[in-house]
Amino acid sequence: MRKKQSITFFSLAGAIFAFLMLALPTMANAQAAVVGGELKVWHKVMITFTGAMTSETATPNPFTHYRLDVVFTSPSGNAYKVPGYYAADGNAGETGASSGNKWRVNFPPDEVGEWKFKASFVTGTNIAAEFTGGASAGFFDGAEGVFTVTKNDKTGKDFRVKGKLEYVGEHYLRFRDSQEYFIKAGANIPEIFLEYAEFDNTPTTRLYPNHIKDWSAGDPTWKNGKGKGIVGVVNYLSGLDLNAMYFLTMNSHGDGKNSWPWTGADNRLEYDVSKLDQWEVLFEHFDRKGMMLHLVTTETENQSYFEVKDNGSPGGFGTSRKIYYRELVARFGHHLAITWNVGEENGWDLAGPFHQANTDKQRKDFADRLRALTYYNDPIVIHNGPSGNDDIFQPLLGHPAYSGPALQWRWGNNIYSKILQWRKASSEAGHKWVCTIDEPYLGAARGDLIEWRKSIVWGSVMAGGAGSELFLGAGQDITVLDYRPFEEYYNYTVYASQFFSRFVPQKQMIKFEPDDKLISGGWSLKSPGEAYILYLNNGGSAQITLPAGKYSVQWYNPRSGGQLQSGSVTTVNGGGTVSIGSAPGTQAQDWTVLILNENLTTGAKRDLLEKASQTLPFSLINQNLFLSSPTKGKMEFTLYDAHGKMQKSLSVPGSEEKTLPLKGMEPGVYFVQFKDELGTKAFRFVLP
Repeated sequence: MRKKQSITFFSLAGAIFAFLMLALPTMANAQAAVVGGELKVWHKVMITFTGAMTSETATPNPFTHYRLDVVFTSPSGNAYKVPGYYAADGNAGETGASSGNKWRVNFPPDEVGEWKFKASFVTGTNIAAEFTGGASAGFFDGAEGVFTVTKNDKTGKDFRVKGKLEYVGEHYLRFRDSQEYFIKAGANIPEIFLEYAEFDNTPTTRLYPNHIKDWSAGDPTWKNGKGKGIVGVVNYLSGLDLNAMYFLTMNSHGDGKNSWPWTGADNRLEYDVSKLDQWEVLFEHFDRKGMMLHLVTTETENQSYFEVKDNGSPGGFGTSRKIYYRELVARFGHHLAITWNVGEENGWDLAGPFHQANTDKQRKDFADRLRALTYYNDPIVIHNGPSGNDDIFQPLLGHPAYSGPALQWRWGNNIYSKILQWRKASSEAGHKWVCTIDEPYLGAARGDLIEWRKSIVWGSVMAGGAGSELFLGAGQDITVLDYRPFEEYYNYTVYASQFFSRFVPQKQMIKFEPDDKLISGGWSLKSPGEAYILYLNNGGSAQITLPAGKYSVQWYNPRSGGQLQSGSVTTVNGGGTVSIGSAPGTQAQDWTVLILNENLTTGAKRDLLEKASQTLPFSLINQNLFLSSPTKGKMEFTLYDAHGKMQKSLSVPGSEEKTLPLKGMEPGVYFVQFKDELGTKAFRFVLP
């Protein structure tokens, strides 16, 4: 454990210090704000201010007695109020500093052009727990500035390509820029992921040694090479195409007990700046690798921790919890894909000093506080517990701060009906929930892979759910050091997610409704007359009643993923009950079937979607696509939108380059197909 140096101000000295700060309002604009980071759309812009010289353990407490907020105003006039934080020397993750005079705000701008900002820096007793009030703290209070944001230039899995992942009032989360809907394929174990020995002040021996080999040159570290094991975990999971990970940000008095954001397990008002900076290094890597942060703020054993510590009882809303939420959002709220989880197994009332169950009012108040602190529309969820008890969700239906349940339920066929239950209930309440199965509880070391694939992974998405995370009981939620033994489970989860992201027309996603009576021997999702997804649990064939029209029929293998395949029947004419034919492979195994009205996509354009890759090997600059023929032969380029509709075409002579202007086209996902003497290929890209 690292022993930190600190500066302690006694009561009299603190009072004099506070007085001097209040007496110096003229310093408000004297301290220049330093703008850092990549000044591009959806990149983290950091503004660092020079202010009060203090420390993690000082009096007055920098985490309670000061509040930094910065209002950012976009070129179009939108204003975002973003909480800031105490940053010690401004580089604590590397230096280990616990004192300094730097204060910082992180923000991901969503527009190109000139942005304005104005800081508010106030002081007062526990003022950080309030949204208003406080006296000027002097220094940079009132400081203003401008900076210019340019277009995003990233490619691949990097979330900056897609923009912010947000709750949009539908049953699926959606990326702001790419307009893609998100089906989660996540890892849930171990929940104590942040118990990692190379984070400062984290008393554990956990190092993820088997994943050090997954770290690559150029990947981040801190303090002369620390962090390779935990960064390697992210690389490994992203390499499987998982897109989310669930873990606790505080487990004091919980199962693991050794991960917290503070200087000690119970120092709930003293935040460890260097440790949190190191967390940030890791979390930024999540963004780069296309992995959503599912941050779980409490667990069942400590769900009333803040209130008991602050008030001596489990009721109310503890001041330290309010500050905890503020610190988390201030430091990490800029990440582009983040789910805020109010609590794991919340509502389970067990014996113990901090086990007392939160109330319905507290659950609403906690979510409301997170919603008020977040400046984009981040998803906010809560996790029920134990399996077999989801009573906490009913009183939360219709509450605007929640975007859905993080459902825990035992393995079995009723996962489908449980997801369907809360999806329907939320729709009827007038506030649609994004329903995911985040802890499919199993009290054994390994679960049956076939049951996992059929009943949980596909059962959840075919009920209109938005994905799943792998959880396997028997203590693995706190003991796992190596993720490779679970690769088969992860692969099945990924195949389901890839099916929806690669092949399902995105505009039809929000129209889908589950229908367990449309076919026998399986489940179905339907957007009547447009698109249908069938999951045949035990293979075979099916008959389906379709409205008039011509439809394509393609098959997807949920056991191996890959491309869509043709079965014995490739098209059907609607207007009655039709047979979809037989699968292209083993008949006795499960298959997924995609049926599309050919007004959405023709056979040739389906082939384009099948061949599409995840990245674009051409230059996209300032709404121009630069295309070249690398050989002496002529190359034909055709541009399609996400639904297979041709937009533009261009012929490029051999060894030449031409420009395809995209100005005026709608932002979103496109495919560029090129054809030469070697054949036809296609690539996917996002137009911001």
